[in-house]
Amino acid sequence: MKLQDYKEREIPGWHEPNVTTKQILRNEKGKIIGAYFPEITPNIKFLIDYIIDGGKYQKKSLIPHVYGDRQLESIFFGGLRTDGSIGRHCAMIAAYHKEKDNHAMLSAISLLSDLGVEFASRENDLKPLFEKMKLQQKLKCNADVCISDHYTSGSINFNGLLGLHFDTASLPDVYNVIFWRVKGEGGHLIIPQHGLVIESKSYSMALLNVRENMHGVTAFKGESRDSIVFYGVNGME
Repeated sequence: MKLQDYKEREIPGWHEPNVTTKQILRNEKGKIIGAYFPEITPNIKFLIDYIIDGGKYQKKSLIPHVYGDRQLESIFFGGLRTDGSIGRHCAMIAAYHKEKDNHAMLSAISLLSDLGVEFASRENDLKPLFEKMKLQQKLKCNADVCISDHYTSGSINFNGLLGLHFDTASLPDVYNVIFWRVKGEGGHLIIPQHGLVIESKSYSMALLNVRENMHGVTAFKGESRDSIVFYGVNGME
């Protein structure tokens, strides 16, 4: 199937990446929709390994998902949205934070978020985006449930193979940070409305505005496709 023919909720097939080198991604009007960094720093690589390897042993924290015929498991951290239907009147912190054994991991997660923002902010075009995000989060998020100055929440995803979707719960103009570790082929980040397939290379990093841009994961074959994702969620007041 051609990229432009995909619709929301569909599961993408096999597509080779066309974004494999460092670049800032823009739409047809010139607005930045994301960026890709195939090479990151050794300390960021160390944290990725520490977080993904540590998460695999937290069995009681893993939450299973099914998307079509795809199965995955995630650990959620940071804030959870308010939901009046179950009596939540203020933002909640993810259950993962309640276990003392997870505190070192949470410190690493927070540090990885900060380092990712610092790394991306070296690009002059991206730095103002993060300043805007930081200001917005101060206005929109209760500091007790946010994991950093820029992100309310996040997840560690094991075999994270999602169909095409928009993250409508995300704050406007927030750029998710995504890190990968992959043993296999495929499983690339696809943005069909812009004809983009971003390589999910191990230890690479991507930014993406997930609220405005439909995205998902292409077909994958191999042992594992794990990721660490940071995002900003609305409804955290």
